[in-house]
Amino acid sequence: PPPPPNPPAPSNAIFVNFLGMKVGYASVSFMCTSLSVVMQLFVFVGFGGLADYGNLRKTMFIGANTVASICCLLVMFGDTEEMFWFNGLMMMIANVMFGFSVVFYNAYLPLLTAAHPEVTKIAESATDDQEIIDAVNLVSSRISTRGFATGFCGQLIFLIINFGILTFMPDGGFAVRLNVFLCGIWTLTFGGYCFFNLKTRPGPPLPAGENIMSVSVKQVVKTFKSCKDLPQLFLFLGAYFIFSDGCSTLAGSAALFAAIELKMASDKIMLGILLVSVSAIASCFIWFNVEKKLGVKPKTILILNLIILGCMPIYGMVAMTCQWEFYMMCLIFGLQTGSQQAYTRSIYSSNVPQGHEAEYFSFYEVTDKGTAWAGPLVVSAVFDATGNFRDSFGALLSFFVVGIFVLCFFDPEKAAEQCKAFELKEKKEKAAAEGNDQL
Repeated sequence: PPPPPNPPAPSNAIFVNFLGMKVGYASVSFMCTSLSVVMQLFVFVGFGGLADYGNLRKTMFIGANTVASICCLLVMFGDTEEMFWFNGLMMMIANVMFGFSVVFYNAYLPLLTAAHPEVTKIAESATDDQEIIDAVNLVSSRISTRGFATGFCGQLIFLIINFGILTFMPDGGFAVRLNVFLCGIWTLTFGGYCFFNLKTRPGPPLPAGENIMSVSVKQVVKTFKSCKDLPQLFLFLGAYFIFSDGCSTLAGSAALFAAIELKMASDKIMLGILLVSVSAIASCFIWFNVEKKLGVKPKTILILNLIILGCMPIYGMVAMTCQWEFYMMCLIFGLQTGSQQAYTRSIYSSNVPQGHEAEYFSFYEVTDKGTAWAGPLVVSAVFDATGNFRDSFGALLSFFVVGIFVLCFFDPEKAAEQCKAFELKEKKEKAAAEGNDQL
């Protein structure tokens, strides 16, 4: 297309005014991401546990998804340089609210598992606790893998739409805003279908004399104190804290590796991302069948996924010189990442105490986001020190080695026993408190 009649000076094109600072326009996204991650830590921990009371679980789920979707729609109006601050603000709010909605989405998993006909039927007739635990693990794995497979299907369809818009629309700025706008339409449409069919599944009312703020503070303190009653659950969170950042940074760094080391164009890298989405869908079904038909335990599957993912930085450091190798790595990564995410959530869900689903999944999301800075920091530090992106890519191996090492000490059976003992202890304390009130 022809240039605009009055093109801006180079300095105006590179630097923008954002939150009172003059920064490079490309840095705005990173700044907003970093700020939103910090905001997420406070929002998730401070207010996530409230969803375990009354009808707040579904109400907050709907509210968080709706607010985030509206922010995506409003980006369509940020079409000038002076609106950078507005788009940045919308990005931060959307990132926090979409993440917050995931807390409530994940918190439904243990509820859906407990209410599943297969679990209730076995719970009524089983004479052995292990039989119930195995049924819960299998149903939880099935729901979690199918959930992620469905999500990756949606991601694949939406990426294809995005790719088409960015490829065929001459106005790049409008194409980007249109994609963000369509994201808001997408999440409102499919979110609305979900909310319409999702049961409320209410929890207990807020304690007498308490308000939202007081309950939030007490809930955080209580969750931290429960560490001594649920050491295995928090051990799993510790492992997740480490290996989750290796997984997420590996995905982000792979695109940079392709651009820097393999000199691949953005459209070819995009094909690799699409390949990851396709193989991630297959991953969920393949590994679930490995569990169901071969009897492999969820923890073993998760460790296998992490070992294979951990080999990828090594291969990138010593080999991977051709584009076909990049696509091969995308295929292998996809065949592990879908299963890794599904089984991480499934294992954690199986050991969350009843009535505390949103509370503990808030910490699950914080654990995921809490190390969002560590992987990129290691990669950038090694790159700055060596000037070699292959070495910095290989440094991600440490996240997988340490994460797998910690995960090996996690005992699912002990975690289930501790969860059951915690629930029993809480019931006794509640009964004693009610007896004192009556007296």
